[in-house]
Amino acid sequence: MKALPIILFFTAVSLVSSSLNGQPEMAIGREAVEGQLRFLASDALQGRRTGSPGNEIAAYFIAAQLQSYGYRPAPGLNGYFQDIPFEQGIPPVQASLTIGKTGYQFKEDFVLMTGGAAALPKADAVFAGYGWVDPVINHDDYKALDVKGKVVFVLSGRPDVSDPRAAFNAMGEKRKFASERGAVALIEIYRLPFPWNFFSRYLGGESLRVAESGDSGNSTMVYGWLKEKQGSTEITDLQQGKKTQGGAEQQWICFKTVTLVERSWYSARHRSCTE
Repeated sequence: MKALPIILFFTAVSLVSSSLNGQPEMAIGREAVEGQLRFLASDALQGRRTGSPGNEIAAYFIAAQLQSYGYRPAPGLNGYFQDIPFEQGIPPVQASLTIGKTGYQFKEDFVLMTGGAAALPKADAVFAGYGWVDPVINHDDYKALDVKGKVVFVLSGRPDVSDPRAAFNAMGEKRKFASERGAVALIEIYRLPFPWNFFSRYLGGESLRVAESGDSGNSTMVYGWLKEKQGSTEITDLQQGKKTQGGAEQQWICFKTVTLVERSWYSARHRSCTE
């Protein structure tokens, strides 16, 4: 009678083993796997960059393999694919920025991350604190402040978080707040503990990100970061004007771009295979 559990145990193991052996992937040989990997890693696919023709070819190839193994597409998907909208940003080759009488050079003093500065030759500048809105903590930097058609300058980060990494997480929300209020540009004043050269290389180059819902307005609005020049008083004047007059002191700001490679905001069909 004591042998019964052992017999049942081995029977169960045999059934599980038989079930696993029946899976399509258990029948794939080394040669087949090597052939598939060599094709996906080949120079012909040019690195399979997201949104590129090579990436599309790789996705269709993987989908075809799944279909040949008998896998069914997950419910609600476009076949074996999941469509994800992406936004690609290509920065200008050269650009300049003038605030009052002070000039700033692209990458050396400022970076542009979204929008087309060529369409913004001249506008009023306004200071809006951190550019943050949070009803939970009763904080609204745009309260009684008219920013429509203006370039908004804000401090980096958030008023309620001291961690400098919060500045990166707050970028999307800040753009949304400014765009909803009609600003033509949002410029964050760089006051982070990281070297500017590292920051400008990291965020000032070509970019690709998942598009946020309702983000079309944010994409057309100019968004960038500015490093203050030593001895320059324009930013300080903006801040003091807001504090002493209850509204930001206006200064002329001018964007100029040379040999601009336009930022292209598009919805790329990123192929994601799902079993």
